[in-house]
Amino acid sequence: MQTLDNKLKLNTMQISDKLKAMQTLDNKLKQNTMQILDKLKAMQTLDNKLNLKTMQALDNKLKLKAMQVNHFLMRYPMK
Repeated sequence: MQTLDNKLKLNTMQISDKLKAMQTLDNKLKQNTMQILDKLKAMQTLDNKLNLKTMQALDNKLKLKAMQVNHFLMRYPMK
């Protein structure tokens, strides 16, 4: 009976240790997931800023071309 009781205690301790290890891994996984999500948000922010800068640059080029065309048309009006 004592042997069975000792085996039961040993098994219980092993299960407890494994549960603690699983909890540690679960916490690490959650932490890594949060870090990945934070990095994805940062990348999305940078992507949005890049898109905005690109659109602004294209808009500025378009405005410049429109001004050049207007200037040309003012100098050389169509008859």
